[in-house]
Amino acid sequence: MGNENLKVMTVTISKKLAEKIEASYSGLLRRDSHLAETLYDEIERLEEMPRLSDDEVIYSQLKDQLQKEDKTKLGLKLPGDLVEKINSACKEKRVPRDLFIATYLNLLANGYQDNINPMNIAISPLIKARAYLDDPYKDIDGSVNIYKKRFCIPSIFSDLLLEGLQEDLKPNETKGG
Repeated sequence: MGNENLKVMTVTISKKLAEKIEASYSGLLRRDSHLAETLYDEIERLEEMPRLSDDEVIYSQLKDQLQKEDKTKLGLKLPGDLVEKINSACKEKRVPRDLFIATYLNLLANGYQDNINPMNIAISPLIKARAYLDDPYKDIDGSVNIYKKRFCIPSIFSDLLLEGLQEDLKPNETKGG
């Protein structure tokens, strides 16, 4: 993401979420660059959704969700066209912009678990990325080493194995030829 046409979009989110986001991205990815890449897809999904009711009570209840915890402002440096798309889509669908961003950041940092169906979960993408960087040979969605079945043994053993293969490939001299 170059510096051309970047705008700062300031959103209000909970302090707890802001701290979790900063910790989750720390040493992993550049937060704003990652968000600039992924938010385009999220906006496309939002644009496909039906518009929320014009009922002001529902809209107020959504906005009030942001008021429940201690808040802080978070500045996101994003491409200007993305900021415009976010603002436009949220306005069109009657979704409070800060709530949309906070919900997406919460998914990135904490994953998702359905309260109705606890088996419907999604592991945090940032936790998965950090787990991969910490142990690239471990399967992210389980404890199985995904490379075990591949030919990746230390070189001393591979040399011995290759010698054994070469022995097996030699013509059998005991049989008549």
